[in-house]
Amino acid sequence: MTIDDYWHELVSYRMQDAFEMLRVAKMLAEASMSPKTIINRSYYAMFYSVVAALTTIGKTSKNHSGIISLFNLN
Repeated sequence: MTIDDYWHELVSYRMQDAFEMLRVAKMLAEASMSPKTIINRSYYAMFYSVVAALTTIGKTSKNHSGIISLFNLN
């Protein structure tokens, strides 16, 4: 596996996470569940998308606040 393959797999993995959270948010909304829970899952769909986007430019962080900071900077 090349380094490019590794990064491609990592981006793909994070986007799968994002789509899964979005799917769950939609299911929760259709079941008239708590708005707070729906917003939480939607937030994480966006967060994982940001992680994937940052990965494509070689940026990453080990914590949540670091990802948000990198997003704001880039």
